[in-house]
Amino acid sequence: MLLGLICFISLIFFSFLFISSFTHKKEILSINEEIVLQNGDLIFRRGRSLASYFVLANDKSSHYSHVGIIYKRNKQPFVIHVVPGESKGKPDYVKMEKITGFLTQKKASRYAICRLKNSSLEKGKQASETAEIYYKKKLIFDNNYDIKTENLFCTELVWKAYKIAGIDLIRGKFDEVNFPGFRKPMIMPGSLLNSNYIKLLYSSD
Repeated sequence: MLLGLICFISLIFFSFLFISSFTHKKEILSINEEIVLQNGDLIFRRGRSLASYFVLANDKSSHYSHVGIIYKRNKQPFVIHVVPGESKGKPDYVKMEKITGFLTQKKASRYAICRLKNSSLEKGKQASETAEIYYKKKLIFDNNYDIKTENLFCTELVWKAYKIAGIDLIRGKFDEVNFPGFRKPMIMPGSLLNSNYIKLLYSSD
């Protein structure tokens, strides 16, 4: 059963790569410059990796497989996030990169930007500063998906950063992943996207 599932996901993944090689010519997704990003904004993307398709197969509540948090340095917005397989043989540390790097066509096919509802900018600022601490501490991607350890997976980074700022985006409700041998509390991108605490600012759909 496990082998069959892996083969099925792999078939979808490589089929998509074959099609996308003909349909995606631009290097970077079109970025909506009318939105003035703020500290703590969430940016979601739909990835193209095999790991992304695993997330999408288990998360029916959104079209996105990855999320990062906006941190502004010298008024320039950056994305702080953690993701496996992008470090070319090096540890997958929490990274801070420009939005253009986060949204290259190689990494993303669509994206969305969200912001806290009815809340002061201070909460978003606090969350973004916590994310920056994770970046400076060089925390790494948690391949064991264990929320009790210091290492992080992408949604955990966002959730913990906001929880420290006093907002539990998922209200203590974790997701269940329907995968043989995997029984751990998870946070799917859809749980953050559909949180009662945030609102959608923009979707590239």
